[in-house]
Amino acid sequence: MRKALVRTSDGYVENVIERKTGSKWLVPTGYTLIDAAGGSPGDTWDGEKYIRPPEPEPEPDYKEQWKAAKTDSEKIVILAKKNKWE
Repeated sequence: MRKALVRTSDGYVENVIERKTGSKWLVPTGYTLIDAAGGSPGDTWDGEKYIRPPEPEPEPDYKEQWKAAKTDSEKIVILAKKNKWE
């Protein structure tokens, strides 16, 4: 039976496991097991349903930004963002 290992403090789904009936595996302190139907690691359990995390922002198209840059200062800003120097 698939179960979601959910952190009780915030509902975060730490993992999804296969647990056989009669298993002697103990749920770690601070966690609970919920039926995993519809849930995946990284989701949040709100007490009724699983909520997926938001999709990450797409990577900017640095090549297009570079082509559009008109000054060296604009190019430096693009390099800083690309290399996360901010």
